[in-house]
Amino acid sequence: MASSIPSLPLYLEIGASDKTMISFISLGLSRVTAMKLNEMSARKDLDTPGALQWLRTRPLEALGLSPLLLAEVREIATTSLPN
Repeated sequence: MASSIPSLPLYLEIGASDKTMISFISLGLSRVTAMKLNEMSARKDLDTPGALQWLRTRPLEALGLSPLLLAEVREIATTSLPN
C-alpha cells in the first residue's frame, strides 16, 4: 500500500497537483501550460507517454489556449517522444 502513495516532495517541488500535470511538465511544458491542460484532461493519472498521446489526439486550436501557450503545446506535440 505504501508504494501507491505518490512522492509528496516531488509534487511540492514542482508545484504539481497530480501525475498528469507532472507528466505534462516532464514533456517540457511550462507549469502554467501543464496546469491549464491538466484542468482539461479527464484523467489525472496519465504517465508521460499517455500525456503525449492525449496532446496528439486533441485538436490543439480547440483547447482555448493563448497563442503563446498553443505554440508551446504544438512544439511539444510534434517534436517529443515518438508515438
